[in-house]
Order: sequence, then structure tokens, then C-alpha cells
Amino acid sequence: MEQFMTALLIWITANSAYPMPHTLPVVEYRTSDALVQMRFCAEERCTSEELEKLPAISVIALFDHEKLTMYLDKSIDYTQGEHRGSLVHELVHYLQARAEKFGRYCIGLLEAEAYDLEDRWRVENGFPKIRRNPAVMMMTDCGPGPT
Repeated sequence: MEQFMTALLIWITANSAYPMPHTLPVVEYRTSDALVQMRFCAEERCTSEELEKLPAISVIALFDHEKLTMYLDKSIDYTQGEHRGSLVHELVHYLQARAEKFGRYCIGLLEAEAYDLEDRWRVENGFPKIRRNPAVMMMTDCGPGPT
């Protein structure tokens, strides 16, 4: 995993203005359900009503800017392009957090840059570009939220 993440960081830093970090992000593994809750529920806890309203999606990876920690699905498969693309995206967030770029939680700006680099990596490696959520991309305020 360390070699794979290092290789992706080398690609990201070669294709951006970010310097190569001396350390890798802390990585913690969670179930897909736990990642969905972390993404959509306050403080990683949902009421039963909130759980019923969560979208039926899977979350492969998340990055916590405060803890400099990447959370990965326990069943992540590094041979799949979709999963590799998600790692590129979250590693961009790691570099953003280290550089304190766009403040702490300028969600739209953070996501736009991460998606742009992920899409460049995907195209270069023969995978389709990611479908972006226009609502997220339009957010330029700096309110709290996970990425």
C-alpha cells in the first residue's frame, strides 16, 4: 500500500504545484456503511431516521483534513481503476490539507481541484472521467464538511 500511495503521490506532484510530502497520510480502514455515515452524518453518528434517508451509494474513501487521515473501505481493490481514481482524489485532499490551500473547508474549491487531477489521472490511465456533482462544484464558501 505504501509503495502504491507513493507512486500516486509522485504522479500528483508531477502534475501539480504541490511538493512531494515526506510522509504518507495516516490510513484507517472502515466498512462501506461506516464511510457513508462518516460522509453524510454529523460526528459519524446518525439517528435511525437519518440512516433511512442516506443515499444508497458506496463510499470508497474519505479524507479528514483536521486529522490528516484517509479512511478507506476495507474491501478496496487497488486493481480497479475506479478505486485507484478515488485514491488519487483523496491524496490530492491530503496535499491540500498539508499546504493549507483554500482554507480548511472551501468544499467547492477543494473538490474542483481534486476532481480535475483525478480526471487527468483517469484519462492518462485509460479510465473514464468521474461524474461530478454540480451542486458540490458550485460551492465556493468555506463551511464545514468532509471531502
